[in-house]
Amino acid sequence: PSAEAKDGTAPPPPVVTGPPPMEPTGKFVNKVQLASSVLGGVPPMCAYHTSVVINDEEFFFDMGGVMSTRNLGSHEQMKTQSGRDPVVIDMGYSQYSASQLKAALDQYFLAGSYDLLRKNCNSFSD
Repeated sequence: PSAEAKDGTAPPPPVVTGPPPMEPTGKFVNKVQLASSVLGGVPPMCAYHTSVVINDEEFFFDMGGVMSTRNLGSHEQMKTQSGRDPVVIDMGYSQYSASQLKAALDQYFLAGSYDLLRKNCNSFSD
């Protein structure tokens, strides 16, 4: 049988509950999420701020380079202005830890290299 629904769309991904999956070595796999807030604009022409969350630690890119918080702090100004919490989407799990992500990406997202149009928080989140 086909995995597609009768309307041609793919079925939704399975919902993962309970503790995070484990690698065969017994090491926990790291939960990855995407956080997004509307910066401004009028739909469908809106600008967004995005960040990556690994095991509840947020990573984002700004003029200071790759930064981190534990409370979605990079979205606080947008939340104050709009009154809306950031949207947080579960992306899955990774074998790489938060510190490994930062170590791998620091060299590409250096302090002072932020550019509003060419190299911004969305480039980092991609």
